Amino acid sequence: MVHGSTTMSRFLRFIFSFLLITSCMPLFAQDKQNSSEKINPLYDPIPVVLRLSYDNFKNIKLLYTAIINYGGGPSEFDRLVDGYSEASALYFSHEYRKAADAFTKNEKDIREVAIKLSAKYKEDTAGLNKAIISHNVKLRVRQSVEGKKATDAMLSAEKLIGQSSEALAKGNDFDVRVRPVQAIQLYRRSKDQSIQYYKVLGVKEVDGQKIDDRFEREKADNVNKVYVAKEKKN
Repeated sequence: MVHGSTTMSRFLRFIFSFLLITSCMPLFAQDKQNSSEKINPLYDPIPVVLRLSYDNFKNIKLLYTAIINYGGGPSEFDRLVDGYSEASALYFSHEYRKAADAFTKNEKDIREVAIKLSAKYKEDTAGLNKAIISHNVKLRVRQSVEGKKATDAMLSAEKLIGQSSEALAKGNDFDVRVRPVQAIQLYRRSKDQSIQYYKVLGVKEVDGQKIDDRFEREKADNVNKVYVAKEKKN
C-alpha cells in the first residue's frame, strides 16, 4: 500500500511537471532568444524538449493502467515517471541539450515498455478471438445436426465475432507499424467484444471458471481501470 501511495505521488509530480513546462513555454522561448548560448541550427534542443514533453506525458499516462495490470507494475511505471521528471528538471535548469537527450531517452524507454506490452496484449487477444470462433463453429455444427435455426442471441454473438476480429486486425496493423500504444487500445476493444460474445450467449463458465472470475482482470483493464484482486473468502 505504501508503494502504491509512492507511485501516485510520483504520478502527480509527473503531471505537475508537464503543466509547468507547458505554462512556461513562452518564457523559455523568449529566454532562448536572449541567451548567449550558441545553438547548433541543425539540432535545436528546445523544440525537441517541447515536443517530447507532450508526447512522453501523453504516452506514459495512456500506458499507466496497462503497465500496472500487465507490465512490470508500479516499479516500471515509476521508472518512466522518474525519467520524465529528471528531463524536466534539466529543462528548468536551462540545460537544454541535456534535457533533450534525457527526454529522448525517456521516449525510448516508453517505446520499449509499450512494445513489450503490445506483444502481451496481442497474444492474449488473439487467443480470446480464436476461442470464440472455435466455440461458435461447434455451436453451429450442433445446431445444424439438430436442424435448428439460429437464435437472435447467436446472430448477435456472430456480429461480436466480426467486430472482435476487425479490432484485432487493426491492432495488429498498428503493432506492425510500431504504434504500440494505439495497438493496445484496439486489442482492448477486441477483448471486450470477445467477452461480450460469451455474455450474449449466456455462457456461465469459460476454462473451468465462472465467466466473471475468468475475465475479472480483462474487464477492469478494458475500461482503463487498475485491476484489484478480490480477497478469497475462507
